[in-house]
Amino acid sequence: MTQTRILFICHGNICRSPMAEFVMKELVRKAGLDRAFQIESAATSFEEIGNPVYPPARRELAAHGISCAGKTARHLEKQDYADFDYLIGMEQVNLNNMRRICGGDPEGKMHLLLDFSERPGEIDDPWYTGRFSEVYDQILSGCRGLLERCRGKGAETLPVLVTAFEPFGGRETNASLEVQRSLPDRIGGRRIERMRLPVVFGKAAETVRGSWSHIFLLGEAGRETVTPETTARNLRHARIPDNEGNQPDNARIRPEGPEEYRTAVPVEDIVARMQAEGYAIAVSHDAGAFVCNDTFYLVGTGNKVPVSFIHVPVSLPEGAADTVRRFIELALT
Repeated sequence: MTQTRILFICHGNICRSPMAEFVMKELVRKAGLDRAFQIESAATSFEEIGNPVYPPARRELAAHGISCAGKTARHLEKQDYADFDYLIGMEQVNLNNMRRICGGDPEGKMHLLLDFSERPGEIDDPWYTGRFSEVYDQILSGCRGLLERCRGKGAETLPVLVTAFEPFGGRETNASLEVQRSLPDRIGGRRIERMRLPVVFGKAAETVRGSWSHIFLLGEAGRETVTPETTARNLRHARIPDNEGNQPDNARIRPEGPEEYRTAVPVEDIVARMQAEGYAIAVSHDAGAFVCNDTFYLVGTGNKVPVSFIHVPVSLPEGAADTVRRFIELALT
């Protein structure tokens, strides 16, 4: 039997990550899937190595009938990236340290635990807050969602994410925002969630956190028609600064990352069908080198679900929003 291997990670491996380890083990046990999973936890720091689970965390687990006897803190090692399918952090600082220790995340294995819940976000360290009961509830929610993901369930009920960018360059709006607002709440029977992204290198992609079946990124361009992209390049270059003043000059997005990300969505086939239906749409193989390309590359290489990028004309010709809607509809079938 092929096992799903999960490693939960926090700062010290004495509170949140061992709680997640043993909550997940209990969920797996109740589901009769003990043999199908390997579940462990680790720390990004060396401060508590060899120490047992922090007593308040141990008591919170015990209050729910869960034992963590024998667990001691261990450190995350680079080899763990190859040994586990999921490396799950509790907060952004954990993810940053995980990437540092493992040399990046080229296979998109790293996630925040609450990305698998209905309320994505970070789990604060109860060693400081003392809120162990609240943390338990958050961990339970995340672990339940993660188990459903691992079992291959819930994909059809997960929402579809459509992002758009904030205004840029002194303009009051962004064409992608206007299109996003015009989309219906359901497309192809699937629930649509919306997210607004900053026009900032790196930060836009970091904003995209959560659990979705598909991700559609919208951006604006000085083109005459709607243009879905096939490819993002490992390149950052800006003729003008982004909204935080960053202006990279022919820099790589990820020094050790792949040269490009190519979407799994069959863009050419969808566009050909839409053109036959009379839609004004064209394929693009060049997402540029500004924040649109940056976000497409980072979100695409950082997720296992299908990721698409669609450029809409700044001029917003009539029918642009319906063209985007139809593309999403066909991409979901």
